Amino acid sequence: MATQSDERGSKHWDSIAQRWHLYSSPLRPGAEDVETFLRVIRSHAPEPGDAPRQGLILGVTPEIATMAWPGRTMVTGADRSQEMIEQVWPGDRPGLRQALCVDWFELPKPARAYDLVLADGSFNTLRYPAELRRLLAALAGLAAERALLITRTFTRPTERESLASLEEAARAGEAGGFNAFRFRLAMALQSTPEAGVSLDEIWRLWQRLDCEIEDLSARNGWLPDVVGTIGHSRGNQMRLSFPTRDELVATLEAAGLSLLDSHTPVYEMGERCPILTWRF
Repeated sequence: MATQSDERGSKHWDSIAQRWHLYSSPLRPGAEDVETFLRVIRSHAPEPGDAPRQGLILGVTPEIATMAWPGRTMVTGADRSQEMIEQVWPGDRPGLRQALCVDWFELPKPARAYDLVLADGSFNTLRYPAELRRLLAALAGLAAERALLITRTFTRPTERESLASLEEAARAGEAGGFNAFRFRLAMALQSTPEAGVSLDEIWRLWQRLDCEIEDLSARNGWLPDVVGTIGHSRGNQMRLSFPTRDELVATLEAAGLSLLDSHTPVYEMGERCPILTWRF
């Protein structure tokens, strides 16, 4: 799989940066996700609410960067793509937030250890489980004692959804939102989380469905500009990995983290996007 530092992965994120406004829930965190992030920080952060804190975001998601972090939290967003930083990051503000263009495996040691680490969809871009284990070990070396790790990860269902059932839903105009549907396609294509699935494989399956089902987008109410974003996956061998929730939990617990809180969002595909809060 292409790691976050791979050139193909970098080009992929550059493409997303240019079309960020076309992506929506569940690919981007929504109001419910942000409310949950803040709730678990208030509930489980080891320091008083007004204490100075260091926060780390694996990525530069603006909804997370601009949420109402507890007072005196300095937030660092880390992303390999300079394009994502320039197009998506809401801008650096002294004492409030900063962005670093850096591979997650090469994060510099901060002047003060991170008290909060937030990973929204970040783990799906890593090879499972080897790269995930490697990143968790690296984060443990950067995190303060009893620091929090908050994760929203796309997880596949225990019983693999069939491609036939997805095609049937699409033909019936019951496939849901396009951004959710493309991830359902990805999970259905993946044979194992260790193998993952390439963006090109997802595109090729979509291309077949789009050619075979007349008026597919119209049947499901998908906007052409949103559907068009999948075209940038053509030929891209970057791979995504989708463990089950139980596989994800087992991997993090084996890395020494303790599960403190679990929330299942109520939006479309929310059951596959658990928000889990961990203690280092």
